[in-house]
Amino acid sequence: MYGIEEDHADFLMKVRTAIESGKTPEGVAKAVHRVCCEACKQWGMNPKIETFCRQERLGVWKVSWESGPYQWAIAASLSHDNRAVLCEPYWSFDLECSVP
Repeated sequence: MYGIEEDHADFLMKVRTAIESGKTPEGVAKAVHRVCCEACKQWGMNPKIETFCRQERLGVWKVSWESGPYQWAIAASLSHDNRAVLCEPYWSFDLECSVP
């Protein structure tokens, strides 16, 4: 899956579910951030240091986890079917959520 190791497949499925459950860019970003924080803790990292979720500009939210699975944001952006919110990577380790 685009460079993602098999042991991270569960993480990507949770990210996909988070993306598909949201109705607004903010809601999607916060749901994805929760999933990133859970995985970060599970894998022995501190999510307060390793991740963030913030509004970048009007109507655009960004979730970042630079120390997360390789190219997780690229795989996440290609895996969902949420037509209400556009999710695309800015870099391979962060996801921008906006209105299409």
